Amino acid sequence: MGHRDEARRFVESETQFQLGFLVTESSHPLTRDLDLTFTRSTADGVQQLLQVDQDIAKACPAQIESAEFLRLANALQNAATKGRMIAFSGCGSTGRLAVLLESMWRRFWREAATAGVSPPHPDTADRVRGVITGGDRALIRSAESFEDFQEFGREQTRELGLQEEDLFIAISEGGETSSVIGSAHEAVERGCTVFFVYNNPTDLLIERIERSRELITDERVTCIDLTTGPMALSGSTRMQATSAELLFVGAAMERAVYDTLTTEHLRLLGLERKDVGDWCGDLRSVLTALRSDACVRVLAQIVETEASVYQRGRMVSYSADRFLLDVFADVTERTPTFSIPPLKSLSQMSGAPNPWAVAYHRGLRGPDAWRAMLGREPVGLEWTPDTYRRLGAGHLAAIPPPLDKKEIYGYPVGEETVDLYRQSVDLIVRVSTEGCFASTLHGAARLDSEYEAEAGTRSLAFGDATAADSPRTAAPDAWRLPLPLPGSPIDLFHHLAIKLVFNTISTATMARMGRIRGNWMVQVSPTNKKLIDRSIRIIADITGRDYASAAELLFRARAERADAPSLVKDVLDQAQRD
Repeated sequence: MGHRDEARRFVESETQFQLGFLVTESSHPLTRDLDLTFTRSTADGVQQLLQVDQDIAKACPAQIESAEFLRLANALQNAATKGRMIAFSGCGSTGRLAVLLESMWRRFWREAATAGVSPPHPDTADRVRGVITGGDRALIRSAESFEDFQEFGREQTRELGLQEEDLFIAISEGGETSSVIGSAHEAVERGCTVFFVYNNPTDLLIERIERSRELITDERVTCIDLTTGPMALSGSTRMQATSAELLFVGAAMERAVYDTLTTEHLRLLGLERKDVGDWCGDLRSVLTALRSDACVRVLAQIVETEASVYQRGRMVSYSADRFLLDVFADVTERTPTFSIPPLKSLSQMSGAPNPWAVAYHRGLRGPDAWRAMLGREPVGLEWTPDTYRRLGAGHLAAIPPPLDKKEIYGYPVGEETVDLYRQSVDLIVRVSTEGCFASTLHGAARLDSEYEAEAGTRSLAFGDATAADSPRTAAPDAWRLPLPLPGSPIDLFHHLAIKLVFNTISTATMARMGRIRGNWMVQVSPTNKKLIDRSIRIIADITGRDYASAAELLFRARAERADAPSLVKDVLDQAQRD
């Protein structure tokens, strides 16, 4: 089949994956000239990106005060009290969010127990799982095309062994991800209490996307519409959409914790009960502080420093401990968003190009680093060729993708990462936070790193500027973000602040390096149907062509150089020359 026939088939037959009508896929009017803004001033570009996060704050009161919020919080409390399984399911960015939410819930109940507060059920801390499409290997790099298969989501849900009255929370930024929808259908059929969280208008999804309509109209599912608007970077749902989901589900988790604990428990843990409006107020405080001159100046300095490192062909390494999973998620999300080299496994060290950035656990190595980051052993997919054939993906049976636990451990997240890349790293950024839940219980304990004394190490500190600092955090060249981060059982606003900051840094750095046009991420790699559609729309928007002719340009380029990481950008450059 020639490229014209392939393009015509996609345009005519894959209408359920043509998503330009979705709010999350639209171009935000505030950032239409984002590339030009960064050309003029890094600080102005940072401000423009941060301005879009205000959309989350505007939507927050109605969402947090909704009946659905209370229903989710009550379901979480009920599951904790009765020892039921709690499962979060997502794909890509929401898959990483699912694993993060799991770790936040588990860590709180484990740390509360060390302070003498028994969980409501002996297994509360361990009866929780975050499932990412493709297994934990997809935390490192998404499994190509897996999101297109509902049966893959169903199979991963089957492997959890869920039972009646377990709690299942499916999260999809667009509300249309096939694998996540499949996972929710399986949970419904197993008698679970099921929630479906997404960021597009419910009526629009019901009207236009059949697979979404089938799940949303199922009366056994509680649907939660968290629409905030378009993304700061068009279609980059790792930004505002996933941030809104972290806030909403995280606040429901905190509400469940507060409703489960007694007044004496709260006193022992140094916690104060929150009212519904407190989460929105805390969000506004963080967002206001982020847009202050002090924070924008620091963020612009980081962006310009990182861009200069990458432009020299060198690397940045982030060092963290308690919040490594948050940092790691941003590092790995940069690969599909901007088509930069992915993390390398130990077996690839001598062949593949180096990633631009890595993240590692301060003070730990090997499997210990993985277990500390996740709070458990990694979970891979042990699927055989027969599994793929049974799930309707026979094309993967010949050479099944390596997604098992052994493959996961082949990607280092401990201090051996620095050993491997020592000759290529120009900058180590040590991420530190203050006022997190553990510090209220046990003091500011931290793991030391043998690399912190290296000349290229800078500290990035989150928190109150008056808080007690470690000697390195207090160094004159430290990057400090004076943010009001309220204490909470699951460190919700610490996690949210790190996400907002790192999303801004990574996006701004790529903009500074010319890897976006307008507010489109033109380095996108079309590895699944959703990304093929997005690539076509980018070409159509920037070149002024209609959808069908833009599709033909894309499929012609795929036929000529299918593996080119800059395929869409190459098409645009050629169109400009023509």
